Amino acid sequence: MKQLPRRRAATRQSGHTLVELIVVTTLMAMITVLIAQAWRPIGHSTAELRQEATGLVELRIALAYLRQDLGGAERVRRIEGGALQLEREPEALARYGLGTPRRDPGVEYSLADGALVRKDRHTGESFAVAQLFGMEVVPTRSGARVQLDARHGKETRSLEVVWSR
Repeated sequence: MKQLPRRRAATRQSGHTLVELIVVTTLMAMITVLIAQAWRPIGHSTAELRQEATGLVELRIALAYLRQDLGGAERVRRIEGGALQLEREPEALARYGLGTPRRDPGVEYSLADGALVRKDRHTGESFAVAQLFGMEVVPTRSGARVQLDARHGKETRSLEVVWSR
């Protein structure tokens, strides 16, 4: 009689089954989604802080220019369209080599397309100082009050400058 060949015992190969791979992939995807959702508020708050800081910087720049011009101002008045006109002291202009001691046409601040624009009426030079959305000039008995408003994102900041003779 002929003997049948013996079967070898089935040896199991190392590795993972398809079901195990699917389970692991699903768990990793769920963990990734949870981590992404946890980090989202941190990203939003960082962006909001940047917008708020930008608004504050814009107001500081506007304040620096206004302080510089108001320091040498002889007269401050509101002109058409709510703009602010500063007439400088002629002696101060001559002292700094910016002109001769005569009547100065002054500096004008106005809002144009959301920007605070400074125009030197003596030289004709004009440039945007800061991005703002509001400016109000209110004459007072002793001078003027200027309020500047800046908005970036949800935050609105206001700055008030008072000039007196």
